[in-house]
Amino acid sequence: MQEGKNLKLSSALTILAAALAWLPATSCKRSMTDPISSTKSQEDVSPVEAAWRRYFVDDLKLHYPYELQEDCKPVFARANPAVPYVGTAIFFHGYTACPQQFFEMRDYLTSLGFNVLIPLLPGQGRGPAQLKGDTLVERQSYYQYIPNIEKGGTQEYDAFVDAMNAIMQKASGLRVVGGLSVGGALAYRSVFAAPGLYERALILAPFLTLPPDNFWRPVEPIDSSGKARWNAFYANAKLKLNNDVRKIVIANKADLISSDRQEVRWGDECYKRNTGGRAGICDTNIRNIAATVTFGEGATALAAKQSDSKAFQSSPTQIQIVAVEFDDGSDTRATKDTFRKVREPNKFKNSLCFYRGTPHSFLSRQDHPGNPMNWLPHFHDRARKFLLEGQFFDTDGPSRELVRDPSLVEGAVSTAFPSKEANIGAEEYFDLCRQS
Repeated sequence: MQEGKNLKLSSALTILAAALAWLPATSCKRSMTDPISSTKSQEDVSPVEAAWRRYFVDDLKLHYPYELQEDCKPVFARANPAVPYVGTAIFFHGYTACPQQFFEMRDYLTSLGFNVLIPLLPGQGRGPAQLKGDTLVERQSYYQYIPNIEKGGTQEYDAFVDAMNAIMQKASGLRVVGGLSVGGALAYRSVFAAPGLYERALILAPFLTLPPDNFWRPVEPIDSSGKARWNAFYANAKLKLNNDVRKIVIANKADLISSDRQEVRWGDECYKRNTGGRAGICDTNIRNIAATVTFGEGATALAAKQSDSKAFQSSPTQIQIVAVEFDDGSDTRATKDTFRKVREPNKFKNSLCFYRGTPHSFLSRQDHPGNPMNWLPHFHDRARKFLLEGQFFDTDGPSRELVRDPSLVEGAVSTAFPSKEANIGAEEYFDLCRQS
């Protein structure tokens, strides 16, 4: 990633590199003409598959006017005909990633009787594979079509969600939605933009806003003296102000950032994984990221508005949020705050838990070559129980998220800042997701 000190953006962009759920993998070949995973035939197809084909086959070049990497192609995977049909699941991948992130989930759920849809996010997946040594012009071409804050990017994401909801409305049986990181924000908006459409939603490490500089390490007083507490208060207030300024600049005033500092690069490791088969891109731009920030904040605002509406309460969706403890790729404070707002009117329909010791992008083995990812079998088992039966994830004790995340700047100088080992009431903790 390009470094820069203008308005202290460097640290924020470093966080964003992990934040936006990149790093999937497998072979990146030239695009094929039909991205549906089952072959086209003259046989009758279901209404949902017909709608999918219109968008992702007949109008593919309208929506994606460029060459696609092989594992970035939208996927419609039919349920295994040897098992009873259950319903249809749609999953949104992360920013600068591809449908590849959900390949293992696809195979697992089709074996259980689900049709699985994995659309390609707008502007993503351009081929051929991006490599180290690409010129600036070549790099720019990869993010040329990604929604841009100055070109109606937020509305583009809104329209994409509405189009996917329209396809899912034609699906029979159980309808479920899920997504990772920025894809988690899209899935979240899908639920509240169409009350009653989905029975269940699996929201994974959602990127709802720009992670702050002190994303999980607020400054704590060195002792209990008034001076130490004042110093901690001042330091955290300054960090919050810096973050607010960065967010405003990135989301609304990207032109204030010099053009040579607007490119955001994931680094050499990303290129190495591309050569090893990763699907996705390695470079983007502040203006593209600004569109995701604005979209995520809009999705949370819609959720807060709709959660206590008659339309949603008459047919509420079960929502399981699976976050990552001390996530460096999403603002867990925003995740918790959004969960609280939606939980109140629907206390028995929502759950939130945190995985400990897992990366932000914790679903795809290709995202982390060499990592055994021992948590995945349990995750798949719990995902199955939730998506099929509505059983929330089982939990295993409290997360430390809260003690790392007191609302440090909300209150007077006399606010008591809890230490790492502070004894906070159990009801204030969020649970850990059990991993075995």
